[in-house]
Amino acid sequence: GLPPGFVDAVESFVNPYDPEMLFSARGNHLWQVDGKWNSELLNDSAFTPLELKNLEIYLDYIETAALYCSMHGVHFVGIVFPQSPKYRETGSFGLYGMKRSLAESLLERFRNLEKTNPYFHLMDENMMGYHDYTDEMAQDKDHLNYRGARQLTERFVELVRTFEK
Repeated sequence: GLPPGFVDAVESFVNPYDPEMLFSARGNHLWQVDGKWNSELLNDSAFTPLELKNLEIYLDYIETAALYCSMHGVHFVGIVFPQSPKYRETGSFGLYGMKRSLAESLLERFRNLEKTNPYFHLMDENMMGYHDYTDEMAQDKDHLNYRGARQLTERFVELVRTFEK
């Protein structure tokens, strides 16, 4: 269901001259960096009124898209990516500054959507910082390296296999 050339465009997007890259058997790039969940955190957890308004608009877009997908028998997967588990020691959900209490209410909203829409699926790989992505799977405080990407991808594939055909 992808347009012609989509996979090639995605595979060639990353700068091949970056010394922290390697090539997979298919020729696409994988992050080789062995980082960790970096102890330096940014944790401004105050959204401005404009950010909160925009958040509500984008949540409505997601819910509308999920409804549209369900009307056409298409599964919609929302993924909450893991970030440094150290954020659970702060008032911030992660790098981008949402309060943890707000994040919890949004996750609950998506869990409710998942209960009412059989075509919407939530993959919460962050689990409010209580995830099982180790330092060896992290590139930095909010990105996975190739090991973490492999684990997330395996879980995604496992979820997709549960969809009715």
